[in-house]
Amino acid sequence: MANLIAIRRKYDELTLQWQETLYQPVDCEVLRESAKFIQPQHYNEVIEERNVDNLCGYPICSKSRQQIDSNYRISLRAREVYDISELKHFCSRTCYVASKFFLSQLSPEPIYLRNLNKWNPVKVIPVGVDVRQMLAKETESTNQVDLGSEYVKAMTNNLPPAPSDIIIKENVNEAPAASVSYNNQAHDVVEGFRVKVPVKERRRTKKELPMTMFGKIWTTLDRITTMNTRMYFKDNKAKVDHTVDSDQYELMMTRINIFSEKILTSYNFIRPILPITVDIVNDLVDLMRTFKLDRQSVMLTETESNVLCMVFLHALSMNIPELHKNIFPTDDTNNNFRKTLESMGLTMEELEAFTRVIRVSST
Repeated sequence: MANLIAIRRKYDELTLQWQETLYQPVDCEVLRESAKFIQPQHYNEVIEERNVDNLCGYPICSKSRQQIDSNYRISLRAREVYDISELKHFCSRTCYVASKFFLSQLSPEPIYLRNLNKWNPVKVIPVGVDVRQMLAKETESTNQVDLGSEYVKAMTNNLPPAPSDIIIKENVNEAPAASVSYNNQAHDVVEGFRVKVPVKERRRTKKELPMTMFGKIWTTLDRITTMNTRMYFKDNKAKVDHTVDSDQYELMMTRINIFSEKILTSYNFIRPILPITVDIVNDLVDLMRTFKLDRQSVMLTETESNVLCMVFLHALSMNIPELHKNIFPTDDTNNNFRKTLESMGLTMEELEAFTRVIRVSST
């Protein structure tokens, strides 16, 4: 179990690195290589994060996304209503189609289960190229290869059989070895001196130690916790100020939605394990609305989302007695909550330290 968690954590971090690479415009080869390490949902997160920076959602495009006021287009000729809301994420219809074509080739298989040595490369459509033209050219070239193969096959079938008395031998003549002469009178070393050979200087690279899971969660909680968070735990009925500058409002709301979706996904996974019978979804959402999120905070791996969800549940249980009874029905150290926490590689002492960060600390 521990080995499986370690392997999944390793590939989650690798996926996160590739996502961060795709935030900025890349070339076709980089996008093609990234398909090995991301799933469809990871690619959709890349599109959302690029849109936050007002970039076209297609990772190899450097243009700004287009501004569309309406979510629908009415065709009077076809008498149909078309949903064009997804076009807002891209600079043009060409990039939208190219992005959908790339997305359709991504495998939903978990990264840690893939055989990366036998991975079939995906096709990437360059910027400005129509997918129909590209596929038509590939079909034409394939047909030409097939015609050539058929022609060669037909010609070889018409050849007469080779005579039976012909013997084919391999040429085994060996080339004479080159003679090497040595001059015993020549010396490169004089007494007291030595030939100086230029040596390339070695750069001293500073080896960065990977951050532990405890360090990542602690850093994330310390960065997102605000004064509103402490006020929420002090009196969850008090009015909490969620106001954000108008210029940053849309950006902050997008990040809160992404963050909340990941935590609630983890909650739906953890809830039947503990089990939790009381409805606390609104409490979780209200708590997450007090956070101040940056780009790094919303890019969570599955393991990090699960750990943060456990922290939030433990913190809320101090304010919600029914929740505390659900997750700690007895004082037994072998209850489901502790077992679930240990499967994530953490202890109750570490969890309590995380809880103190969001209930006491603030920024």
